[in-house]
Order: sequence, then C-alpha cells, then structure tokens
Amino acid sequence: MTEPDILSRKVVELKKWQRVAWRRVADPSVTDFERRQIRNHIKDSDEHLRYYLGMVSDRLRLQSRIPA
Repeated sequence: MTEPDILSRKVVELKKWQRVAWRRVADPSVTDFERRQIRNHIKDSDEHLRYYLGMVSDRLRLQSRIPA
C-alpha cells in the first residue's frame, strides 16, 4: 500500500470514528462522565485528523508543482 493510500485511509477512518462518537454523545443513555470522555477523545482525534489532512494538502500542493 502506498503512502497516499495510507493517508487517505487514515482520514476516512478518523472521520468515520468521529461520526460514530458524535452519535454516541447524543445517546440519552450515556452518562455525563462518558459524554465528557467521548468529547475529549473527539478533540484528540480532531487534532490527528487536521494533521493528516495537512499532510494530504501538502502532498497535493507538491504534486501540482511537478510538471507532468
């Protein structure tokens, strides 16, 4: 698997995980403590997602500069 594939897969996985986590936050059976913990994990995953999206953006920018 190539590095761009790995980055793309990681971005997709993080987005999917965040969707599930936000649904869990909205679940009325979740306690306040669990909700806070989930939000903290979402915050951490958001930092990772931004990092990976930045890498993807940098890679696309470099590819556009290289003549075909």
